[in-house]
Amino acid sequence: MDQNTQTENTLSEFTTNGFSENPLPTIAMATVAGMSLMFITISLNASIITTMVGLFAGILLVYGFKVASITYTLTDEGVRQRIRKFLPYKINKKESVRFIAWSDISSFKNDWDRNRSGADYEFLKIYLTKSPKEIWITNQSDVQGFNHFKESFMQSVEVGKSKPVSQANSANTVKQNTSHIKQRKSFYDTWFAKFLTIFFGLWVIAIFIFAEINGIRFSTQLKFQAVMVPGTVYMFYRVFIKKKN
Repeated sequence: MDQNTQTENTLSEFTTNGFSENPLPTIAMATVAGMSLMFITISLNASIITTMVGLFAGILLVYGFKVASITYTLTDEGVRQRIRKFLPYKINKKESVRFIAWSDISSFKNDWDRNRSGADYEFLKIYLTKSPKEIWITNQSDVQGFNHFKESFMQSVEVGKSKPVSQANSANTVKQNTSHIKQRKSFYDTWFAKFLTIFFGLWVIAIFIFAEINGIRFSTQLKFQAVMVPGTVYMFYRVFIKKKN
């Protein structure tokens, strides 16, 4: 047992599936692996089905080593992750533990987004001063567990902000001062998001007007607008219509 756990007070705990590290580099790595295998199969004059198998095999292989079942334990000293990456755990039951002290957390963001199936999901993004720099916790596997963890985390941060540094070892909800931890705005609540949404909206209208003036066929317009319009509509929806739940 970790020596830290002997004196910790557990405030919340739940298990979910997610990226064991910063998701953006993992997604990029999976994309590169998949595309590389696809190009190799193409160079070997393989069939279309084989090239698609190569693409998905590369992606899934990376995800197998980077996506995990993660148990998040919130304590008065910080956040502990018990990480069971899918392939390593399946092969030899290998797991790891990462402890994040309150002093390792610089800020956090509580927001929601939409997955590929169109369903809304909520997430808690915690920014760190050490590797992996960011951790993403979502409610897609356990909504009730996520909500309790999120509320306990945010409450602990607020309580810790009023705790003098001199009382770091006194009995309280958290054992460290957390006044350095800031809550970040949602990207969609920033002025830049508003500017970007208006810019893309005007760009879509300008392209339509230009196409009509120059007699460009509607089918040709549609190919380009099919990329721009859905993203612009979603940005407008998030920025100006539906705020965070």
